[in-house]
Amino acid sequence: MMPVNIINNIFDFFDSIEITNQTIQLPDSKKSLKGIKIAHISDLHINKWNMPLLEASIEKINTTKPDIVVISGDIICNGKKFLPELFSFFKKIKSKYGIYACLGNHDHSDGNDGKDVLNAYNNSDIRVLNNESEKIIIEDSSIYITGIDDYKLGQQDLKKATKHIPEEENFLLLAHNPINFEELAMKNPLAVFAGHTHGGQLYLDCIKQIYKKLLKHKYIRGKYEYNNSMLYVNRGIGTSMFSDVAFDKKFYLNTPRFNSKPEIAVFEFV
Repeated sequence: MMPVNIINNIFDFFDSIEITNQTIQLPDSKKSLKGIKIAHISDLHINKWNMPLLEASIEKINTTKPDIVVISGDIICNGKKFLPELFSFFKKIKSKYGIYACLGNHDHSDGNDGKDVLNAYNNSDIRVLNNESEKIIIEDSSIYITGIDDYKLGQQDLKKATKHIPEEENFLLLAHNPINFEELAMKNPLAVFAGHTHGGQLYLDCIKQIYKKLLKHKYIRGKYEYNNSMLYVNRGIGTSMFSDVAFDKKFYLNTPRFNSKPEIAVFEFV
């Protein structure tokens, strides 16, 4: 018989949301931004099964009292059907200096190459950055935030995205897939916010090399550093879905998580 604590541990990993607290070291020129908080979410993958989880995530974001909220792609999973419900949840997010997003690979699965997702963002209070940047004014200081298109299904163009940022300026980068972090780091972003991997989703640390081989890159979860830039790979909120056709009907199966809790990462400038 399986021990009770193991059973509880298994179910604890399915839907509970973890707030992960992180810091971002500021350069001397930006010390006036010390204390500013950024809440980072990713991979919401809205579907008919996870709406209560997404709504609970929004409530948890607000408890952290973020100054900025960033979304690093994949708000949908298999099409655009639930975009209205998702953006009604987004309206409840409270952020002092705005909400910023980029596109992920699943956002291009709307049947219109991401255009419907872009339109949904553009008709909301969320600023979607698709190979572009925006300057955020924070009291007597500022910082740039940049978003790039998906690495695989989009038309990623970091050069275009950063062309209006002065060389001496620091910027935050939203990039759904962390696979090319070392390339992105050559532009010296202060921090790169990514997702895509779901933290392995069904994760066991003892076989992480297998995950790296399956995912075809080494950035799976948590914090990494390269060339004075920091990368954070968020475990995401939603999960991948499996779809197939049986008896002439299409069906969907929502896949579970294990040892990879849904995550809200909260960064504080120090």
